[in-house]
Amino acid sequence: MPYHDDNFGEWEGMEPSDPDFEDNVRFYKRVQKESVLKTCDGCGRKVRLRPDYAYCNACADMNY
Repeated sequence: MPYHDDNFGEWEGMEPSDPDFEDNVRFYKRVQKESVLKTCDGCGRKVRLRPDYAYCNACADMNY
């Protein structure tokens, strides 16, 4: 299962062999549950973000 979203992009540490795998998956699922459909302030795309986020990961990486 790929772990990617508009909040953090590609998630690391998501392989079952990673010592923090279970904690990482729990946090990923919590982020997905908290995320809402919003318009990114940077690119204008409709994305699922945490309520307090204004920019998607792609825009944040470009230093908006």
